[in-house]
Amino acid sequence: MDESGRRMLRGASIDSCLAARAAYEAELAEQKRAERQKANLADRLTPSALAPCRADLDGPAAVIQLAEDFIVQTTRNDGVVFADLIRMGWQAEQLKQHAPAARIVAQRRQEKQMAERGA
Repeated sequence: MDESGRRMLRGASIDSCLAARAAYEAELAEQKRAERQKANLADRLTPSALAPCRADLDGPAAVIQLAEDFIVQTTRNDGVVFADLIRMGWQAEQLKQHAPAARIVAQRRQEKQMAERGA
């Protein structure tokens, strides 16, 4: 093989390596883009997927959230179970303090919904 043939092969080899590198870099860029997209989606979904911290709630905010949890738990199960509320993040002392008022609020909400459906 003469010198010009070697140059052509060398040029083809270099072009092939450059093309392979460009394809690899494009693949890496696509992977990074996909990871950013996943992270952005997770950032958008996290607030709605995570329940609010119940241990920090007090007063009317605690009563309102506990009433909502009573309604949700009653809808999902046959009733409200103390252990389920603890797993949701409530503290036992909060439940003792706010449960009576929350039961009244939950019952009134449900009665109001039933009245609206009947009307």
